[in-house]
Amino acid sequence: MGLPRMVHAVVTPTWFTSFKVDPIGIAASRDTLYVLRGCTGGVENELHSLTMNGSAITDTLVATIPNSQGACVEGYLAISPGFGGFTANDVYITSTNTIWRYRPTTPTSGFLTPFATLPMPNTQSHTGITFDHVSTFGFQMILTMWDGRVYSIDPWQNITAIGVVPGGANVGLEGPEVTPVSFGTNGGEVFIADEVGGRVWAMSVHGVVTLIANVPDAESVHMIPKYPCSFLQTGSAMFTNVYLPKTNPTPAIYQWKTIDLAGFGGRMIVMKEHPGTGIYGSVLLTYDPFKEAYTLSNFGANVGRQEGSTFVDCRVPCPTCP
Repeated sequence: MGLPRMVHAVVTPTWFTSFKVDPIGIAASRDTLYVLRGCTGGVENELHSLTMNGSAITDTLVATIPNSQGACVEGYLAISPGFGGFTANDVYITSTNTIWRYRPTTPTSGFLTPFATLPMPNTQSHTGITFDHVSTFGFQMILTMWDGRVYSIDPWQNITAIGVVPGGANVGLEGPEVTPVSFGTNGGEVFIADEVGGRVWAMSVHGVVTLIANVPDAESVHMIPKYPCSFLQTGSAMFTNVYLPKTNPTPAIYQWKTIDLAGFGGRMIVMKEHPGTGIYGSVLLTYDPFKEAYTLSNFGANVGRQEGSTFVDCRVPCPTCP
């Protein structure tokens, strides 16, 4: 499905901080940025919290995620906003078919426990995760599997198979997001990036699958809030893990300023993992009510090879925030 492209000024993410090796999953509240480091020693993932005191960034290793697969695992993160019975501020981490829960007791400490195991072998990586903030999926956790399967989980670990994106070996699902009901004909559905197929799909609560757009190397999808909020005093509303920056061999986290995203609220950013030598590293997905169709336009500058991205979630409670 080819979609027309609109033209507007390119948005350029900027360097925020270096990050050791293999930054993969990422999630942010207004006072804490969590990053999942992949392939640590080849068999485990490390969960780090990044906090700030003034302009100084403190990187703390808060948990090590066990991996029974015995190989590099590409895992992702989501912070609970406290909807639907989930405890606010808990961090959920995917590791093949196992979902782990990290419960922070302070911004730099907490405890890790297994939360749920999906009914499938632990032979897959790249398990995507998000929370339904809209209510169309009952405020449940949504998981996407590399092979096309999509599940929901409630706070009591009840697992529901929602549906399957067709394609078999030609599908590689990653970052999902449940969209507002106002987001066009498929509003309220979970939109899913398909890295292998180079597509964006939508799936309804009943498992009905719709092809939304063709986007080569689609890594994740992110609705732009109408009023983005900032991570502490940085003025940054979105972060992207760049494991191979174009201008620096050191992996880094890049930031998108709230001012960069002004006027784009209600649209969706589709991130690309391998933008190559092209100018753009992401595209903007917009619903055109006059054409009754979703349209694509180039958006963010290519800063290198990208993994997880996240908006600062304004809905996660922050008792210490002004």
